[in-house]
Amino acid sequence: MRYLIVAGVVVLLGLAGAFMFGFFEPSGHTDYALQKQLHGEPANRGIIWHAIPLDEAYHSVAHQRTAYRADITKASRDEADYLSALLALTDAALAERVAIQLKLESGTPEELGKSNYDDILSGIRALKTPAHLVPAEALIFEAIGEQRAYLDAWRKSGRRLFFDRSADMVESSHEKLTGAYDRLMEHYGGEAPQNKQALFDHLRALDFI
Repeated sequence: MRYLIVAGVVVLLGLAGAFMFGFFEPSGHTDYALQKQLHGEPANRGIIWHAIPLDEAYHSVAHQRTAYRADITKASRDEADYLSALLALTDAALAERVAIQLKLESGTPEELGKSNYDDILSGIRALKTPAHLVPAEALIFEAIGEQRAYLDAWRKSGRRLFFDRSADMVESSHEKLTGAYDRLMEHYGGEAPQNKQALFDHLRALDFI
């Protein structure tokens, strides 16, 4: 019995360490950094749960997801908290977009529930954005807004259509996300490789194209 207890303690300590060092991440809810950034703003209540599981969303767009790790960043603590929160919101936007797109492509828009876009966009507006990151954030905010507008127009058409990568809002959203990544790299080009990959993966997965 003593050995079983010791073994159980070792397993629990191992799992705790894995979470601490980023090997596992909580799924289906925003992280501490996002809650810290929003400080209980109303926007926080609507984006705790993703429209679909993140692994499903990333699988649907055939893209990997790399976790941003604040413990290895070269940025300040405030910047790391901001970036963690921003990426949590882009994850929510990806899950929202994929969930809506899947329903529209399957011809079952009536199964769509209340959109989370208002809460996602309000969440971005509520972040404590470092001054030098305002231009990148503005592009991400506008890109998500354009994705929403494209999906709304698709939904209101009442037709079972397939994604049109040449649509104006799709191309504009793509250009803005590409621009946002370029601006982030102006400040974080010397970041840890994992965090540079995380910034790329999150914005690339969010991109329609």
